[in-house]
Amino acid sequence: MSIALFFLLIMLCSSAIYAQTTVTGTVKDRDGKALEGVVVSIKGNAITTVTDAQGVYNIYVPRAGDVLVFSFVGQESVERTVNGQSSLHVEMQPASISLDEVVVTGYSAQRKKDITGSVAVVDVKAMKTLPSGSAMQALQGQAAGVDVINSGVPGAASRIAVRGIGAFGSTQPLILIDGVQADINNVPADDVESMQVLKDAGAAAVYGVRGSNGVIVITTKKGKAGAPVFSYDAYWGTQLAHSGNPMNMLNTEDFARLHKIAFPSSVIFSNGIPDYMYGGPGGTGVGMEGDAVVDPSRYVLDFANPANSYLIQKVNKAGTIWFNEMFKSAPMMNHNITASGGSDKASYLFSAGYLDQQGVLVETFQKRYSARINTSYKIRNNIRVGENAFVMYKQAPGFANQAEFGPIASLYQVMPIVPMYDIMGNYGGNYAGPDLGASNPVASHILATQNRRANNWNVVGNLFAEINFLKHFTARTSFGGTIDNGYQQGFSHTLYFDKLLYNTPNSYAENAAYNGSSMWTNTLAYNNSFGLHQVSA
Repeated sequence: MSIALFFLLIMLCSSAIYAQTTVTGTVKDRDGKALEGVVVSIKGNAITTVTDAQGVYNIYVPRAGDVLVFSFVGQESVERTVNGQSSLHVEMQPASISLDEVVVTGYSAQRKKDITGSVAVVDVKAMKTLPSGSAMQALQGQAAGVDVINSGVPGAASRIAVRGIGAFGSTQPLILIDGVQADINNVPADDVESMQVLKDAGAAAVYGVRGSNGVIVITTKKGKAGAPVFSYDAYWGTQLAHSGNPMNMLNTEDFARLHKIAFPSSVIFSNGIPDYMYGGPGGTGVGMEGDAVVDPSRYVLDFANPANSYLIQKVNKAGTIWFNEMFKSAPMMNHNITASGGSDKASYLFSAGYLDQQGVLVETFQKRYSARINTSYKIRNNIRVGENAFVMYKQAPGFANQAEFGPIASLYQVMPIVPMYDIMGNYGGNYAGPDLGASNPVASHILATQNRRANNWNVVGNLFAEINFLKHFTARTSFGGTIDNGYQQGFSHTLYFDKLLYNTPNSYAENAAYNGSSMWTNTLAYNNSFGLHQVSA
């Protein structure tokens, strides 16, 4: 048995005997003042919470050896190991800020103490401690005044708001990756070297109207002089959906009682709660065990002529919790390997990543393959050339969950007596029964997405050259852009269980899209120091 396997078994055994618990406590500053909005997370886990106005937090801790990370803007991050404790209080210290730290702003780099506009520097190390599907998702909670809104669909683009929403149109900030306007939704967080958010008009003025919603400036990792360095980062985890009855829906008995009051003429519960429901060419109705109308031998599912179908389903007397049928626990894993190195004349970095994220919403997922190559060469002491290139391929069902009458919004509309499956293992719904209202949203969603695929390719990169001359001047030219290519296809089944759509034929659709953009940037910079003064233009 290998040493790694031995320690893995020990970890699994220790996790199995540990009683999962909730840790509570307070977070204060060094003056004893309660801190509101402190992000409390489990290191290497997606479980996160924030402190309330009294600085109090409560967080679910799966394992005894988990480490809690406390993060707050302007304060040093704090890590505490739980070690079976149910109460943990923390005092945070002000963060020490280096005013000589160089920050990328606009087309140049400045020291923090020289910046007059509002610029937030993201702690990239802290950003990478939480598992996420992209650098965009990892940005949430890392910079004051920056909100990242995710729909929850794996692979779907997030919306970013800098300083809130101040316009009726798009509120997305301008995003620059190595000087090229691009999308960070599919960029792995492991590729990011630094990230700055230019939040006010002064900081983003160099970009004009494009920077009116703020600017996010990202620099990806580069090779450094020295021996070759190889690194491998990976994580695996499970995303958990809410358990129990989170929508607080009625069970069958309570629903039947209220239904008889609201609809006294309905036949569903005229003789109590039935055992079965049926629907066919002759109409719909209910029956008890042994009744001829619900004899399994009468069951017919005719896809060629749905009007001939005779469907029978057993009443769920405990009540179907439709939320639990739609949402399941889902695994997620990420792998990233990087090789870098260089000399005083050249440097290189190559990285490859693979992300497989299954969605807690059934039949949703994303699989992403990515590669990055960054190189630079010093032709002479004052001349440098190089390139940055990123290639990504992603597969996903292409599903949107924000529709007003979509499957998620319909979960609360389905009667609890309707089962997920009928007596023959086919989907249950409102076809096999009288006055059942909404149909089976889980089945509608599964049949619409299980054969739907969206394939996307994305290339982002640039070529650049820099030359220093006359001691204080630097000229730089950069030409780059993006190429996007998408192809979607989907097969929609006949919804035989739906009273309204049972006669709709199968359908197939496909579409493709292609777009590209280019960006040529030329700058001339002047930098000089006069004693205690520094001039940049």
